[in-house]
Amino acid sequence: LKFEQVLLDSKDSQKIEMVSDAFNLMLDQKSKDPSTSLSLFFHYKNTYLDRFLIKQRDAIKNLFFECENKIKLPFHVFLPSSPIKTPDYVKRIYFFSFNLFIGIALFFSLHNKADIVCFLHIMVFNCLILCLVGFYQRINHQWTDNYVEILGIWDAPEPRYYFSTFTYKNHWSAYAIMILFCAFYLVRNEVIRLWKTSTNILHSKLFIYLTFSIIIIAFSILLSGSRSGIILLIFSFFICFYKVVKNKNKMFEINLKFLSIIFLFIPLLLLLFLSFKKDNKWEEMVRNSSSQWQNFVQGKPPLRILFWRDTMDMIQEKPFWGYGYNSFSSMYPKFQSTQVRNERALGLENAHTPYVPLVAHAHSDVLEFFAEWGLGGIFLIFFPFLFYLLKTFHIAVPHPSTITGWGCLVFLLYCWIDFPTRTPACLATFSALFALTMKIHSLRQEVGFRF
Repeated sequence: LKFEQVLLDSKDSQKIEMVSDAFNLMLDQKSKDPSTSLSLFFHYKNTYLDRFLIKQRDAIKNLFFECENKIKLPFHVFLPSSPIKTPDYVKRIYFFSFNLFIGIALFFSLHNKADIVCFLHIMVFNCLILCLVGFYQRINHQWTDNYVEILGIWDAPEPRYYFSTFTYKNHWSAYAIMILFCAFYLVRNEVIRLWKTSTNILHSKLFIYLTFSIIIIAFSILLSGSRSGIILLIFSFFICFYKVVKNKNKMFEINLKFLSIIFLFIPLLLLLFLSFKKDNKWEEMVRNSSSQWQNFVQGKPPLRILFWRDTMDMIQEKPFWGYGYNSFSSMYPKFQSTQVRNERALGLENAHTPYVPLVAHAHSDVLEFFAEWGLGGIFLIFFPFLFYLLKTFHIAVPHPSTITGWGCLVFLLYCWIDFPTRTPACLATFSALFALTMKIHSLRQEVGFRF
């Protein structure tokens, strides 16, 4: 490509400095992380064209285009591909498959209702411990450079957005909502047991424990400051209320009694909400929401919507098989719109330390999976599971498998507006919850209505 000759022929020192630094950084990253090296190439190509407004013939511009043609590998539109030849690609596929295998192992390890209930209790108790860790962090957080946020072991990438052991508040909310549906299932079981034994609900320590667990987990979502989490939390409670009122059999009387007991906890809920309104997180949420709405009215959509538009362009370029698993961060800069680059540049101007504003995720797992796996991969790998889940809903509408099933569906809804599956704990929990839903349904089919 005669790289050095092209730079020597250029008479603009700013161009020479920028391109030299860019290619040095790319070559340095090539051995460490080829995926990042590729994304850096597209980023600096876009930055050069934006910064110098190249309209006429330019040797450096031609250098970028010639380099892109050199690194482009031929591919067949109907065959799967990967943009990077690296062993790390296989390793990431392994970890992704391992998380899915957790669900398969659970399905065959749990043999009866008692096993399922025991496992759900473990999941709820584990979430409670993580909630307490999050509360402790909020109380003792220090805004200093040497403060290690997560358990004193790991630094949070962004100290404003972590909660408990999760580096991102939205992912904590996705995890907590799935655990809430586990708790809803356990509460339903306990209420039925109390009804059969004619026991007062308030005399049940387990019922009180589960109710307080639901309140604490729900409050943790509020305290995390996740706006999408709060919306889906309200949606989750609405689903449960709807399912309770919809029942028109003998359980209806039990459900009404159950609701009347729940109302006893409303003063506690109001107290928690009022205390949260005085928290800085509430002010930050209101301020951010107001600012985003004003920008939206003025024709400036939120940044994640711009990411979604760019991702749709990626999907249209290679719709059948996509670019390969975990290829989004490498290929996205090629499709990044000028509007996104301008928004990211504003953030770079206000940063305390300089950084390269690369985008790791589409902020929508569904769109990102479509871009990486394509229509073929989605329908061959993911659609059969979704189809079976919806089929379970159709067959078992009034039965317990729909409670955990709704937890799965709410998580999938979250995947439309964020990327929770990129946190291993969320993906593993979803895999486990999906397996539990299928197991509950299969056990009910085996023993009929006795289950």
